[in-house]
Amino acid sequence: MVLKQIADYFRHLLILSEETRRNTLVTDRLQEQVKLLTIEVEKLRIELHGVREREDSEREKLLLRLENRFLRFERGLKSGDDAD
Repeated sequence: MVLKQIADYFRHLLILSEETRRNTLVTDRLQEQVKLLTIEVEKLRIELHGVREREDSEREKLLLRLENRFLRFERGLKSGDDAD
């Protein structure tokens, strides 16, 4: 009776040990996937930052062009007023 309990205890211990080993492998794989995902997210963050900077630059250029055209138009109107 006592030997059977000891044998059951060791069998249960072996099962738990195997489950722990498998869980450790799964955890290691998941940690590696998280590292890879983190690297990809960082790449996307950098790319998005670059896109935002380019868009800001383009908007600024467009505003400057618009201001330039407006000033040219305004000067054209003033020179036309002088002719009167």
